[in-house]
Amino acid sequence: MFLKKGGMLGLAAILPGGQALAMVALAGLLHGASSGSRVGLVLQLAGLSTVAFVGVTILVVNRCGAKTSEWRVRLHELRLLARCASLISATVYAGFVAFLASLEELAGAGLVFAIASGVAVSCIPLLSWQAGVMQALDLERLNLVWGVLIAIAPVVALIFLRGCAASVALGVAGSVWSLVVVASVLHREYAASRAGATIGRVPPGAAGLRGVVRDLISSLLGASDGLMMMVVFTVLLTLAHIAGDSEALGVAFAINVARIFVLPLKQFGMVGGRLVLQGAGAVSSYVGLMCAVLSIIAIALVACAMLDIHLSGVSPELFLLLALQMTIEPFGAFLSTMRKVIEGPSATVAGLAVCLVLVVAASCCLLYFGLFTAVNVWLVWVAGRIVFAVSTCVGLRSRELTAT
Repeated sequence: MFLKKGGMLGLAAILPGGQALAMVALAGLLHGASSGSRVGLVLQLAGLSTVAFVGVTILVVNRCGAKTSEWRVRLHELRLLARCASLISATVYAGFVAFLASLEELAGAGLVFAIASGVAVSCIPLLSWQAGVMQALDLERLNLVWGVLIAIAPVVALIFLRGCAASVALGVAGSVWSLVVVASVLHREYAASRAGATIGRVPPGAAGLRGVVRDLISSLLGASDGLMMMVVFTVLLTLAHIAGDSEALGVAFAINVARIFVLPLKQFGMVGGRLVLQGAGAVSSYVGLMCAVLSIIAIALVACAMLDIHLSGVSPELFLLLALQMTIEPFGAFLSTMRKVIEGPSATVAGLAVCLVLVVAASCCLLYFGLFTAVNVWLVWVAGRIVFAVSTCVGLRSRELTAT
């Protein structure tokens, strides 16, 4: 039951990371390290928005899943929240793109892709809201179908246009991504209306702007650990662009591999934490199970290190470091999420914040002394994850000793 429930939730978390990894790798292989690294930077900004507003989905399921007498009122409030969040996402994204373009970190085909993808990134909070609505209305299959379409459409476009100039191929891929996202928003809105969620007009008793701001803050706080991690990823990728396109492509590749395997662990951690609270197993048993699962992924990454992959900045050493990280994450991402469910949302936030600050500081030092490479940066990142995993285990042990 643990693997089944966690797997269904984890699949949704894998799709954006899988799309990003495929786009970065294809752009790097077909159009050079410069295009691949800039696509990675744009998709990292999109990932930042995805993580920041994942709490919107949780709020919808929490308040509307039980179909109480006021569920349509709550649904309307959260719809307004999602629209405000989309406006914030669009504004922040436009600011980032303008800033990076002014520094010439985004130029040429990368800038074209960033502009063409603007609508898709701006709609991410709306997608989070609709994902919650579909769950509340028992339409999870529709969520999965559109999630797959959104993930594969720009990848297919990039493959189809592999013989075209980089600006054309990336511009079309970004536009296809935006169009599919808009189609998803419209279709799921229609499906929600047909399922009884009539939310076209303001219901009586709906909260005003103050309630929206309160919910927005609650949503961001709920995603604080993931948000901090994605901010640090964005900083590392920006530093990598200063170091060079090849290193930036390697860092972007490593980030998206980590996203594919690490972010779903949070979903498994939530399921495991709930089961522990219900008395269905001990923390150690679930951690052991995740160790077994991730050891298989680690072995696969070691095998990848033995392959001759012609992608600038991606070396066998990088794959070995990623494999090492997989052996750490059962005690890092997975266990920390379980602790948040069992002890409270702030259980491991302080330890994570300290580790991330140290990672950024060390990466800045690497850049300053001319030692910034994808392998060196990921070595620093893995060291930070080891420190975080140790602090998470020590914190859990201290809590158990206090309880006894």
